[in-house]
Amino acid sequence: MKPYLYLIAAGFLMQSCATSHITTEVKDTPSKPLTKILVLTTETNHDYYRLDSATYNNKIRGNFNNMDNAIFRQQLEKSMQRSMGSYATTIVPASNVYTTNSDIGFSDFIEKTTQLGVDGILLINLDNYWNTNSTRVVNTYNNQIETKTEESPNAAYNCYLFNATGDKILWLAHVEVNGQAIAGYDVLNNRLTAKLKKDLTKARFIEDTE
Repeated sequence: MKPYLYLIAAGFLMQSCATSHITTEVKDTPSKPLTKILVLTTETNHDYYRLDSATYNNKIRGNFNNMDNAIFRQQLEKSMQRSMGSYATTIVPASNVYTTNSDIGFSDFIEKTTQLGVDGILLINLDNYWNTNSTRVVNTYNNQIETKTEESPNAAYNCYLFNATGDKILWLAHVEVNGQAIAGYDVLNNRLTAKLKKDLTKARFIEDTE
């Protein structure tokens, strides 16, 4: 088998290590697919209704570009680009636009968003992350029976697609991803982005290029 086929096989194997469920609602039917989407990621226990100055300052400011979640955030953004990016849809990671660990006011945030020329803002909020324990019986190399306890990661995300100005929600989703013991947050993120792409394509917010 050629090296790149091993990579493809490994990718499918890792995807199979997680299951997911999505609940969505279309708030505003698109007249045409979006062509340029800014991706923001946060980790809060808030719901979002609009991206105005009050929401930004109370819930988003200092959260979407902090140091604590930089690795998680950047991996999710890369997964979004791989999964949803195409000749018809440009995915713009917030990490490429806004400096990490810097205080960005609402006016500066909106100014840069306007300069980008995006026609949509996808906010992905990690609502919850937890582990579940499971046990299994295994045979050891010397035929001894042992009981092993394994931790499996799980995550719940609330996702909001806003129009370019942030004053209207076009689409929203709640996604729960359940991983197996060998899965990490990257596997959960990859499963999430695959689910988002499928539903956003079905709802005609992004063009089907496959």
